[in-house]
Amino acid sequence: MRLGSLRIVHSDDAVIAFERESENETLLCVFNLGDDARDWPTGIATDGDNLFATDGADTATLPPLSGLVLQR
Repeated sequence: MRLGSLRIVHSDDAVIAFERESENETLLCVFNLGDDARDWPTGIATDGDNLFATDGADTATLPPLSGLVLQR
């Protein structure tokens, strides 16, 4: 997505999550930039179609250095 808004929905010492939204599409992007696995951030809905995941990331667990993109 090249156009649209960006909104940070979660950020801590290892995980960042943000939404990208345009007129026709909303993407939730969640990345674990840390060296340890992390649980899915609390308070972030897990609805949507999985567009892209790296290193086994899912809506329960984010392995180290992984990411997940959901289309809502």
